[in-house]
Amino acid sequence: MAILAQLHEARVHHRGLLRRAAWPNFGLNNLVLADGKVWILDFDNSRILREQDEAVLDKEREEIRDTMRLMRENRGRDMMVTLSKEAQRLLA
Repeated sequence: MAILAQLHEARVHHRGLLRRAAWPNFGLNNLVLADGKVWILDFDNSRILREQDEAVLDKEREEIRDTMRLMRENRGRDMMVTLSKEAQRLLA
């Protein structure tokens, strides 16, 4: 996701893109699909990291990638009903 890469280039750790309380279902927070672009919202929990904290950004990137992969693999199952329309379009 290009927007996440741009945030990480600026050393911004969003910390609010996964909906962890939904486990074992998959969930994304604060992502909106509009005009064919992905917008990331709600930076209240964000923080700026130092260069030595690269592993934190790598972990966030990996978690988002894994969650989206699992959501794609489970597309069409009951869990998709719980996703926002924006997330469903993002995964289509």
